[in-house]
Amino acid sequence: MSADKLYALLHRQIDHHAYPAALKTTAKLLALDAHDALALATRTQLLVALDRYRDALALDSTHDDPLARAYCLYKLARPHDARKELKTAHDSTAHTYDPRAVDVLEAQLHYRLGEYEQARDLFDDLAATADQDSPELADLQANSSAASAHLDFLASLPSHLAAAASESDSSTSAPLVPSIDELESRPLALVLPASLTGAASSSAAAAVRLAAAAAAPSSSSSAAPPPSKPRTRRPLPKSFDPSRPPPADAADRWIPKRERPSMRDALLQAKEKARGKKRERGAGATGEGEGALAGAAKGVGKNAGSGGGGGGAGGAGGGKKKKGRK
Repeated sequence: MSADKLYALLHRQIDHHAYPAALKTTAKLLALDAHDALALATRTQLLVALDRYRDALALDSTHDDPLARAYCLYKLARPHDARKELKTAHDSTAHTYDPRAVDVLEAQLHYRLGEYEQARDLFDDLAATADQDSPELADLQANSSAASAHLDFLASLPSHLAAAASESDSSTSAPLVPSIDELESRPLALVLPASLTGAASSSAAAAVRLAAAAAAPSSSSSAAPPPSKPRTRRPLPKSFDPSRPPPADAADRWIPKRERPSMRDALLQAKEKARGKKRERGAGATGEGEGALAGAAKGVGKNAGSGGGGGGAGGAGGGKKKKGRK
């Protein structure tokens, strides 16, 4: 495939955010021309878009792009190295960078290094010059609000911590109050100077003493409520003998009666007894019915026999001649 067709494919892939496929297309372009500047820059941008910052830093082409290196170092939580690269990007004459992109990265570095006032000022300037319909406006305003919140928090610190926050070390130009990342990764005693930690511990101890004094009852306060009466224990039955072993079903006393093993047999026996009574009542009712049917059959047979005799007598009478008048 020719370079023109590969670039057309690369544009379609980037438009559809198919960055892994676009990265493969840049590899094909670099296979055709290893010094293709556009393909090299596109490969770096695609690695950054895929959050593969270490891979982007390892590229030879990234070494010639200080702004890309600064951004990758910032994302890898190396703000001091990123600041050096950003200064190189400022002084670079080989590249022409968008001043807005440089200012955004610089504001992020100020925020990461705990320089909240500089960060807030830069974010405010960027938000003031952004388009009202731009999607970055909300992000810039949110970042400015976060920097202002940090400044308000530092203003509310005790006096010794506020003084330490306003000073800075001349050799490293780093604030004495550490950044959030340092506070989360190390204990406070390893970050702050010993004088500050001692003052903080003494103030904490004083606060504890004040709280204890406030919680202690005073003479002018109302009388404490009388202590509640201890709960009386139920006396043991007179037949209780501690030397005797507990009954076999003592372990089942916490189980409902219907679920105890000792009660299951009794329930089964009661059910069988009830079933036997039902069977006996059914058998008695069946015997009485059969007796009634047998008696009825006998009565029918007797009636049939007497009727036949009457018929015979009638036949015999019919055989005699009636005496008539002469």
